[in-house]
Amino acid sequence: MTIFFADVASSVELYENFGDIKAHQMVQESLKNMAQSIMNNHRRVIETIGDEVMAAFANPDFAYSAASSIQDSIQADMHLPLSVRIGFHTGPTAVDRGHPFGDTVNVAARMVAVAKAGQILLSQQSYMRLSASNRQQTRHYHRILLKGKNAPTDIYELLWDDMESTKTY
Repeated sequence: MTIFFADVASSVELYENFGDIKAHQMVQESLKNMAQSIMNNHRRVIETIGDEVMAAFANPDFAYSAASSIQDSIQADMHLPLSVRIGFHTGPTAVDRGHPFGDTVNVAARMVAVAKAGQILLSQQSYMRLSASNRQQTRHYHRILLKGKNAPTDIYELLWDDMESTKTY
């Protein structure tokens, strides 16, 4: 299973800059759009937690498509001045009443925590299970020690934006 998190970046600043009601509306609209992208890519949202969406996919290619779709729609939506960071990880997952839990979920949560605004990060386990064509749209990003883990983890970046510096030349 591929566990996926998408988080509205810098939401504290949104509330400070736009006020509680407007910022809340912006975050809710963004969460709705993220959920639609997830559903369009063969999965459902597991839960929303504040300004973050958690989803599970049968494989990382579906997560890849959802992540790219979310970033593209956020970038195209000029009336929502916000950005999203996304992370996902693939591995064995236990499920309790439809809710995944365990190490795979924890690593996916760490992926999104490491991501910067506008960035999509995935674990090596997800990278290795991507189709060859999707793997060509990623690059090795970093090798880091994730919080709570004993060994360093290789992280890959999905290069979704042709116009930004996420591309390697």
